[in-house]
Amino acid sequence: YYPKGSGGLSELTEEPRDAKNWRGPYLKQAVPNDPWGNPYLYTYPGKYNTKGYDLMSMGPDGREGGGDDITNWSESK
Repeated sequence: YYPKGSGGLSELTEEPRDAKNWRGPYLKQAVPNDPWGNPYLYTYPGKYNTKGYDLMSMGPDGREGGGDDITNWSESK
């Protein structure tokens, strides 16, 4: 399953408290920040990808919105 809840992407490197049969860590290092030094925003289940997850970088301005965000969904749906 995809990481969920407040643990988010950290569950790829650290065992979640409620883990059953966890076989991680799945990454050798923590998830890096985006190219502008900000953490990625991750949500599961996703608001836009309801059968998966949403992943977003807030882009160069470091703020959500403003037209420079990078997402794994399309606003034109």
